[in-house]
Amino acid sequence: IRADTFAQYRGIERHTAYEALKEASKSFFHRYVTWTATNPRTGNEVKLQKHWIDTLAYEDGAGAIHLLFHKDLIPLITRLEKNFTSYDIEQVSKLTSS
Repeated sequence: IRADTFAQYRGIERHTAYEALKEASKSFFHRYVTWTATNPRTGNEVKLQKHWIDTLAYEDGAGAIHLLFHKDLIPLITRLEKNFTSYDIEQVSKLTSS
């Protein structure tokens, strides 16, 4: 996620965008997703929780933030577009609620 791209969509200065990205990424780093699955050994349903982000890196000189999603969530994330409504980045860039 590059600060200049974020700034363009939000209509803010690049340095402001970078600080906003830092704060947003910290918040996102601590969030998790919960889902149910079947335990293959017992056949019982289990509730799983994983943090979205496995690794978070700030690249100060480049004005960029690097997010690495947890490997267990990649299959779930890549299937989202088949099951949910999608929006253009311009539409969601004005949203203020987390």
